[in-house]
Amino acid sequence: MLLHVSRGVRWDSDHIVLLDDSLLSIAREAVLARKHGAEIHLMLDYFDGSVNRVGAWAVGSRALAKGLLIALLEPTGEIAEAEQKLLNLAMKLEREKVLKASPYQRTEGRTGYANGFKERHIQTRMGDLELQIPQTRNIDFYPTCLEKGLRSERPIRAAMAEMYIQGVATRSVKNILEKMCGLEVSAMQVSRATKMLDEEFEEQQGF
Repeated sequence: MLLHVSRGVRWDSDHIVLLDDSLLSIAREAVLARKHGAEIHLMLDYFDGSVNRVGAWAVGSRALAKGLLIALLEPTGEIAEAEQKLLNLAMKLEREKVLKASPYQRTEGRTGYANGFKERHIQTRMGDLELQIPQTRNIDFYPTCLEKGLRSERPIRAAMAEMYIQGVATRSVKNILEKMCGLEVSAMQVSRATKMLDEEFEEQQGF
């Protein structure tokens, strides 16, 4: 595959690529595609209205090389495992929302009951995820966060990689859960997810 990497600007100049979120996203996709056997060739623009072509080549090629190096060094397997656990937790939280009750909670507002889990394997860019789909009794339910989470895999993966390196942030976990579930999550639920990710990353990093 030939991929022409450029930087969209208003004028027909200044196309040198910079190390930004867009370039990192391209680098991550290229690295993952190579892991799955694809052959990727990246081409750059070496024209800029403010510097000569040698300078443009140096800036652009260095930015792309840094982006590819960052993507290669990211712990893909570890992030996939954490993503799997977080997605399983998000589906549990969504079931609790639908049932209007936590596990074993006695309440008059309960709409149904938890009825175990059904195992499902899903192939994603990160690899094979082993998911536990929550089941219910007395009410129809299928987690919408499963589709939402897979559809938003790129930004979720980027946020997970950042937390793996810089540490788990409550605000990031809250944003990921809300993007997955499409619902507002409570402080207790965010705390539960944050604790789980903290323990997962610490175990993987050998702390």
